[in-house]
Amino acid sequence: MNAATIKLHLRFGETSRLRIIEISNLSLLALAAPRTDFDSLLERAELARAGVYLLIGEKPGKKKPLAYIGEAENVRERLKQHSAKDFWAHAFILTDKDENLTKAHVRYLEGRLLHLSKAAGRYEIQNTQGSGAKLPESEKETAEFYLAWVCRLLPVLGCDLLMANTERQEVPEIKTPKSAEFRRALEGLGSTVSSKHREMLRTHYLAPARKLTARQMAESIGYAGFGAANLHYGRLGRLVGKKLGLPEEDCHIGVLVEFIRPNTEGNSEWVWIMRPEVAKALETLGWI
Repeated sequence: MNAATIKLHLRFGETSRLRIIEISNLSLLALAAPRTDFDSLLERAELARAGVYLLIGEKPGKKKPLAYIGEAENVRERLKQHSAKDFWAHAFILTDKDENLTKAHVRYLEGRLLHLSKAAGRYEIQNTQGSGAKLPESEKETAEFYLAWVCRLLPVLGCDLLMANTERQEVPEIKTPKSAEFRRALEGLGSTVSSKHREMLRTHYLAPARKLTARQMAESIGYAGFGAANLHYGRLGRLVGKKLGLPEEDCHIGVLVEFIRPNTEGNSEWVWIMRPEVAKALETLGWI
């Protein structure tokens, strides 16, 4: 991810009490509070929105700290229902200040956070099954983008839920596939890579510095709008990711590209940068 500016508001002037995080040029909003500030937390207008929440604490006799991961269309009303739970001492809420997150998004995020927290092995998770949600490919991209920022923000808020318990397990390093691996994946897909897919790859390769937006891609290829370009390029990324043997959650447009978020380099939209390994694979295949 690129550099970002985080705005941290300490509601009571103390880092251990109610705090709110915003990120420049991003609508994601995060809040954290100890249980002693529960009433003040519930008064926040942001909690009337859809979001995911984490309740963290400990209980005598338990070897690990405890965590509950949930989601709701109205986080405030759901948190009120958890006031009777006696184990938790800290609450973390992740929502969207522009109200772009839907019920389906937060259900998906809840499931992913449950999966990641169990893999980390640091906490005993109190709810083992999330509500779950299947999203259209384009919406899944949006949810995964939010998830990446959630993983980045939780440690800033003082939550180590997703940090691997290194005493219990080793987390394998995830590396970008090499150009030869991309070449074999694209070759192995055969006719599944349509002529439109090839045209998209060629258009991206030939773009200045191999950078373009979904809107520019759509205009070059002849799609009606940026949504179609995002959908079809994302589908190709999913196909390539599966052929590379990547986990299901990692099979998306990010297999093929890196991103520049809006308003960081004078750009008003998301910019795709073709991965150098993909560009090299296209050259060796003779597709350029």
